[in-house]
Amino acid sequence: MALNRFLPMRAPSPTPTGTPLRPTPAAPIPSVGATPDALARSLAGQYIHEQIEERAEAARRNRARRPWRQFLATAIIVACGAVWLVPSLGTRPVPAISTARMDASVRLTLFLASQKVREYEQRNRRLPATATQSGITDQRIEYRLTSKDAFMLSMTQDGRRWELPSSMADSIYMRDALAGLGISK
Repeated sequence: MALNRFLPMRAPSPTPTGTPLRPTPAAPIPSVGATPDALARSLAGQYIHEQIEERAEAARRNRARRPWRQFLATAIIVACGAVWLVPSLGTRPVPAISTARMDASVRLTLFLASQKVREYEQRNRRLPATATQSGITDQRIEYRLTSKDAFMLSMTQDGRRWELPSSMADSIYMRDALAGLGISK
């Protein structure tokens, strides 16, 4: 049997003629259909039986601790979820944009659009016929030629109309806008 290799062997004893005998197992090997008691009687069976008992005892101890582990894991998951969700439930009011900041934003938008028109004028030595021709994509900005070498940009926001004529110096136009954004010299 293959199990014989793993069982402890008795030391060979010499015969009266001095030749050693073949080693024999320390305990008889129970047959395949043997009862657990017969298995426990053999040395290997005792070892296997002890291992089975130790594992069964460990499983019993583990089961006794399992409800607390499950409760603890559930409590930790719920606590983490609460920490993650609670801040999003409290709605913080979004502060309204001040009128000065809105004015500055519109002025800055018109200023940047005028820079695109001036870049087009530098490249092509003439003013564009339309706003899209100069690269202005904002549909709220109105562009019109006032003469062959002058233009007007305008924009309506919240019922108010802002205009930027090309004859106005950028520094004068942007002075109030930069102050509204909190940017100053």
